Amino acid sequence: GDSVRLTLVSEIMGRYSNIIFVDGEGKIIDALKRVDAEMSSERLVLPGMAYQLPPPQNKLCLLETEPSRVIGALKSLPKNVELSKGLLSVLQGVSPVVCRELQHRAGHGADLSAKEMTGEQEERLLFFLKRLKETVGNVQGRPFLVVGPDQKPRDFSFFRMEQYGSSAVVREAGSFSGLLDSFYGERDRIDRMRVKEQDLLRVLTTVSGRLSRKINAQRGELAQCADRDALRVAGDLINANLYRLERGMTSAQLENFYDESLPAVRIRLDPLLTPSQNAQKYYKEYRKARTAEEKLTGQIEQARQELAYLDTVLEELSRA
Repeated sequence: GDSVRLTLVSEIMGRYSNIIFVDGEGKIIDALKRVDAEMSSERLVLPGMAYQLPPPQNKLCLLETEPSRVIGALKSLPKNVELSKGLLSVLQGVSPVVCRELQHRAGHGADLSAKEMTGEQEERLLFFLKRLKETVGNVQGRPFLVVGPDQKPRDFSFFRMEQYGSSAVVREAGSFSGLLDSFYGERDRIDRMRVKEQDLLRVLTTVSGRLSRKINAQRGELAQCADRDALRVAGDLINANLYRLERGMTSAQLENFYDESLPAVRIRLDPLLTPSQNAQKYYKEYRKARTAEEKLTGQIEQARQELAYLDTVLEELSRA
C-alpha cells in the first residue's frame, strides 16, 4: 500500500490543551477535544477541517530574544502585578512553576512585583533568565519531582526547584518518562483513592444518619415505657377492690393505697372483661412495657456505641 504520513499534534495550553490527529494533507482526522462554532468562533477543531495553529499570543520566546527584553516587557505591562504572573504574561512556553521559581530566586524568596524591582533584583532575574535560556537551548534539563510531606507529588520540572523550601522534598528521577509516570501515576492513584473515600464517606454518613434517627425513635418508645409502674398499680388496685367492681363498668374511682394521702384515682375498665380479667390485662401491659424498656435500653446503648464508632471513622477519613 501507499505510505501515509500522519501527525499527532499535542497542544499544551492549560485548560485549552488538546491532542489532534492530522492526515498527510493537513486535515484533522479527529481530536481529543472537538471544538465547534458554539465553543469558539476563531478556531474550529473538527474532523475534515484543515488544521490551524493556535492563534499567536504575542509573547516573547526566550530562545529567540535577549533576557534584557523580558525586563523591558515587564516594565511595559499595563498594570503592576506579581513578578511570577508578569513573567507568565510576557514569556512564551513557560509554566507557572518556572515563573514562580524565577521570582523566588530573583528575590531570595521574597514577594516581588513586576514593575518595582530593585537594580539588584533585576540583575538576579537577568542571571537566572540567561541560565534558563542556556538550559533549554542546550537541552540540559534534568527531571525533578517535588514531593510533599504526605508523599503526594506536588509538581515537576526540568531543573531543581527551591521555592518549596522545607515544605517539600525535591527528588531527581531517572528519566523524564519515569518522572511523568511517577507524577501522573501517583496522582491517578490518589484521585481514585479519593473517589473511594468519598463513596465510603457517603455510605458512612447515610448509615450514621439512619442510626441517629433509630436512636431518637427508640428513645421516644422508651419514654412511653416510663409510666409502666402506673399499669402495675392499676392492676393492684383492681384486685384489692374486686368486691366493688363488676363486668360492664367502663371505669372506677379507687383509693391509691400506695400514696399516704390515699387519693382517688380513676381507672379505665374494659366493659367486656370481668374485674379480675381487667387486672390481668393491666399486669400484662406492665410486663410488656418492662420487657420493652429492657430491650430498648440495650438496643439504644448498642446503637449509641455504633454511632460513636462511625463518628470516629468519619473524623479519621475527613483528616486523611
